[in-house]
Amino acid sequence: MTYTLTTFAIWLVLAALVGAVVGWLVRGVRRTVAPVDPEADAAFGHEVQSMAGDLHRLSADRDRLAGELAAANAELSSSVSREQLESVVAERNRLAAELAAHEPAVAELRVRLWNAEARAIELKGIVDAHTTGQAPPDPDLAAGAATLGVPVTINDLTLIEGVGPKIAELCLQRGITTWWSLANCDLDVLRTMLAEAGPKFQVQDPTTWPHQARLLANGQWQKFKTLADALRAERFGE
Repeated sequence: MTYTLTTFAIWLVLAALVGAVVGWLVRGVRRTVAPVDPEADAAFGHEVQSMAGDLHRLSADRDRLAGELAAANAELSSSVSREQLESVVAERNRLAAELAAHEPAVAELRVRLWNAEARAIELKGIVDAHTTGQAPPDPDLAAGAATLGVPVTINDLTLIEGVGPKIAELCLQRGITTWWSLANCDLDVLRTMLAEAGPKFQVQDPTTWPHQARLLANGQWQKFKTLADALRAERFGE
């Protein structure tokens, strides 16, 4: 009996000690945990909900756009076959290659055009520089026709021996439009004009053209006829 009571007392003491230790530990844990702020907790919850709503909307937009893209691809695939698409691409590549092949020729022509325009401006300047003095009054064309035996039109360059319609057209293109402008034209300009016109024009000799034109501009019909007849006889070996 005494042993039993002693054992029971010992167990009571041990239980009290264990309870004291557990109580001390619980109080320590409660002191280390910060108190919860209900307002902060609620705000955090609202923020999480808002972020969840944004994520849901973004996901819905993504799904919608993916659906639209799939529909567009399906429509494109149904309206244009792969063979048609390949044909269009091949045609585009062919045209691009053809354009690239012609580009050097186009560039060369462009340069030649620029040079020709620059040369025309230069030649016009030379012509203008040699067109000195005031042009004389228009001569008596009726007297000229009577002397020459052919109708005479003012500033008809083809009256000049050696100047045919083609050469007269070349002169007009160079700004040599009258007897007086031809009379004051430099021979180098005329030779350059003929050289640039081609082989069949290069054989022409413009040496006497300015002198003939001056006679016509001044109405010296007989002197012009004498010179033209002599040149014509020399030309045809008469």
